[in-house]
Amino acid sequence: MNKKAILAIVLAAVIIIGAGVGFTLNRNKIKDNTTTTQPVSVSQESTSQGDTTTENTETEKSSTTETTTEAKNPYPFLYQGYWYFYNDEATSAIAIQFSGDDDVNIAYFDEYNVMGEDPKYFKGDADYKIIDGKIVIDDLPDVAGIESFILDIDGETLKYGETELEHFDDLSLEHAYNHFN
Repeated sequence: MNKKAILAIVLAAVIIIGAGVGFTLNRNKIKDNTTTTQPVSVSQESTSQGDTTTENTETEKSSTTETTTEAKNPYPFLYQGYWYFYNDEATSAIAIQFSGDDDVNIAYFDEYNVMGEDPKYFKGDADYKIIDGKIVIDDLPDVAGIESFILDIDGETLKYGETELEHFDDLSLEHAYNHFN
């Protein structure tokens, strides 16, 4: 091959690579402009005393997704771990795990599996909704013996009447056993 052909091939390769890089950069710029972030709000305070000037700048960024999640879920602590609702008279307990889709996972413990030799417990699900600081749980499984109940949100705790529900990170028969023994 002669020098002109090699130069033409090298030049064509450089142009193709440059176009590819330019396209990628432009695509990333377009992608950055279409993110779900809201406009940045900046508040600034200036205080001047004699020769000294103090400036505090606060920048807040939040995405639409975070805002939507907070609006839908003003109680993020609910979704961490399991909440145990004990009925001491019936020697039974219901462990509740909240999900973000208006559904709760239920584990039911009673005197037969808490005190007995069979370490199994019933699992099911129910529905819930949050209304004015109260959680209405309904459509509980038949084995729970109740169709629905209402919990009060008190700070970062849940209460049934005056009784505070116990909170654990895991679902375990041991928690119910320890409560009743």
